[in-house]
Amino acid sequence: MGCNISRPQGAHPADTLLEIAPVMTAGHNNLPPDLDRDTLLRALTNVAHYLNSQRANITVISVGGANEWFNNRTVLFIPKANREYLTQRAFAQNETVFDRPGLKVLAAPWDYAMCAKLDRCAGAGPTSAKPYDYSDAATYLHRYLEIYNLTSVTRSQVYAWAASYMTTVTDAVLERLNSEFYSKYDRSDIDMRT
Repeated sequence: MGCNISRPQGAHPADTLLEIAPVMTAGHNNLPPDLDRDTLLRALTNVAHYLNSQRANITVISVGGANEWFNNRTVLFIPKANREYLTQRAFAQNETVFDRPGLKVLAAPWDYAMCAKLDRCAGAGPTSAKPYDYSDAATYLHRYLEIYNLTSVTRSQVYAWAASYMTTVTDAVLERLNSEFYSKYDRSDIDMRT
């Protein structure tokens, strides 16, 4: 799901992951500023222009859309066994986030993106929950339902997704997601009875 690992060119030694992992240095412990949509689009357009000038066409997969979504760190939190599967699903889903000559950005599978948010909401993710996580998860689930022409999913289906992606979900998290979904779309999306 990261730029260099979506399409592996060969085995990467463990040291490679250490090289790409962020390192906190003295005086640089402040969080980077949030990037707004226009800034991200300008940056992606510049990258696309450069790649196109080099006669390159690259497709990458993004998870989310907030700050730091376009990096290699995200891939560190995806179990290795799931990376190829998620990449194939993203290509099959073909939800384009950005497309210019030279660069195409696809969304990660919506059910995976939702489970990653819910994992963080359940307190099991590598980072703490953010105020927008439930809203994002509701948006991702809404898009999933649209793509597959569904009106809802079952509680057991969400638990099955979470298990397959090695993420955590709880009934309390699903109930809060249902509330968020209702506030955004005037209906509940998860049938908690099954």
